[in-house]
Amino acid sequence: MYTNMDKKIITGKNPFATVAAAKEMFYNVEAYLLDRELVHGSFDEITIFCTWVDNRRRDAYYKVLSKMGYTWGTIDNEKCIMKTYKLKDINSEVIEHG
Repeated sequence: MYTNMDKKIITGKNPFATVAAAKEMFYNVEAYLLDRELVHGSFDEITIFCTWVDNRRRDAYYKVLSKMGYTWGTIDNEKCIMKTYKLKDINSEVIEHG
């Protein structure tokens, strides 16, 4: 994943380009993790946790990620954004996004 996303700029002067790049990264991370877990894993569900050092940025990203199914959660007593997949509900097809 890092190799594919290394050149993506996620901050900058154009907020729409920033959001588009961030959404693409999240879709790719989700697809990678789910595909890996469906093929090699032994878990019934997988949860993706996202944290930021900057709470303001976290809150801004929540506006976008909530539309992708992310919710508020807590990890290590820190507020985070999270999404849980129940793998039995997911088939092994490639995840498409628009």
